[in-house]
Amino acid sequence: MQSILQRSKRRRVLLALGWYSTDLHRGVAAYARKAGWALNIDMERGTPIPRHWKGDGVICVLGMDTAIDEAVLAWKLPTVSIGPFSTEGIPQVMPDNEAIGKLAGEHFLMRGFRNFAYYVRSGGLGERLRMEGFRRRLAEAGHELTLLQRPSVGRRFDPSKESGDPSWLEDKLIALRKPVAVFTEYDDRAIEILDACENAGLSVPEEVAVLGVDNDELRCGFATTPLSSVDDDQAKQGFEAARLLDCLMKREPVPERKVLVQPKGVVTRKSTDILAIDHPNVAKALRLIWEHYTEPLTAEAVATEIPMSSRRLHDAFFKHVGRTMAEEITRRRLEHAQRLLEDPKRRKMEDIAERSGFTSADHMGKIFMRSLGVSPSSYRRQKTLG
Repeated sequence: MQSILQRSKRRRVLLALGWYSTDLHRGVAAYARKAGWALNIDMERGTPIPRHWKGDGVICVLGMDTAIDEAVLAWKLPTVSIGPFSTEGIPQVMPDNEAIGKLAGEHFLMRGFRNFAYYVRSGGLGERLRMEGFRRRLAEAGHELTLLQRPSVGRRFDPSKESGDPSWLEDKLIALRKPVAVFTEYDDRAIEILDACENAGLSVPEEVAVLGVDNDELRCGFATTPLSSVDDDQAKQGFEAARLLDCLMKREPVPERKVLVQPKGVVTRKSTDILAIDHPNVAKALRLIWEHYTEPLTAEAVATEIPMSSRRLHDAFFKHVGRTMAEEITRRRLEHAQRLLEDPKRRKMEDIAERSGFTSADHMGKIFMRSLGVSPSSYRRQKTLG
């Protein structure tokens, strides 16, 4: 009898996104499992809006589909929206789009690019925020941004109103000064750039380096050139949306401001795996660091492999990269350790330090505190769902 009563009290939640995202779905499901919800995902399988559905709460993306918006608002249930469009009285979870743009800029600057473009297609709020973050980071480094401007379709996305002339994009790409780094709102847009480059006879990444957002492994892995992408942590977005919805359904207080989820980093694939540095010896030194930073590598050891004086190499490296060779070695080791700490395998700190090129776990801990202001263990807790 007790189990029947427990089942009758189980909260019923509808996931009404209008499209399927593996990671977003996984994040919502992780919280739903923890909270004991009955999660309705029929709409993720292409089922029409269940207008006669009766439940306790909804997770959706307002501002993308008028029919879904109208149905969700008519239910007057506790609701959380994932995405850039806000509606009064409905809590909002969204990726930190400006941070995503800044991260993209840092990714290209680290590779020595001096020419940059942003592909504008939908004209939506999320796209504009990512563009501004990208533009701001480039401006800090003294660079300008070229816009590849498709006609805007306004607030709501409507593919039927977008320009579909592929020759327009090919001509724009051909006209750009090379090598050029191109950033886009998300992976599908980046794949349009890759396809246009192939049609125009432009080499990727040698002439055009391309970066998307979402890190959709299926799209990125099967693109004409494997696509680098910003991982915007959609699993965390889904988890946070579910957590907020749980608070609403329990009548607990929720944040008045939107919840911003930070990007996890850039997953580098072939489309940006290049160094756009016009100093051959600096490019060689940087490549040596990238290939051997997990080994007992020092700046002095790198310098012995380059056919120029150590002092001139150090000066040239700082001029073209913006960091010393020692700083670049440490930065790469730190990035590697961060990725290992986010891995669900939960390796021991000593193992992570060794795999990342640090001399010890204690050394790694000091670098984390100095660079990020947190210990490796605290970093791992922050990056773990739940």
